[in-house]
Formats: sequence, C-alpha cells, structure tokens
Amino acid sequence: MQRTSVGGVTVLWQAGPGPGPLSAVLTFGTGIRDETAPALGVTRVIAALDAAVPTHLVRTGP
Repeated sequence: MQRTSVGGVTVLWQAGPGPGPLSAVLTFGTGIRDETAPALGVTRVIAALDAAVPTHLVRTGP
C-alpha cells in the first residue's frame, strides 16, 4: 500500500498486477473527531436538514 498527498488530501493506493481498469473510492470523516471545536454539531444539523427536505423539492439538474 502506498501513501501520498494530492492537493492536501491523503491518498492511499496500490498498483495492480497489470494494466486494466482503475477503480477508486472517496471517503471522508463526518464525526465529532473530524470537526473543529467551533463547528461541533454542524454535521448533525446538516444531516437533519437533509432528511427533512422532501425529495420532490430537491433540484438535480441545471
């Protein structure tokens, strides 16, 4: 497993056995350990607001 940083984001990767399609996964933290003290609870508020919005009101295109 290799570890590097791209644009300030830690990237973990492993070379495959040969040429072929590349797949990737983006993960990020959304817990209390990932928030700064002034922003504690913001993730929970955003999740609650997102759950409260009826799906027919969500705009999905231009």
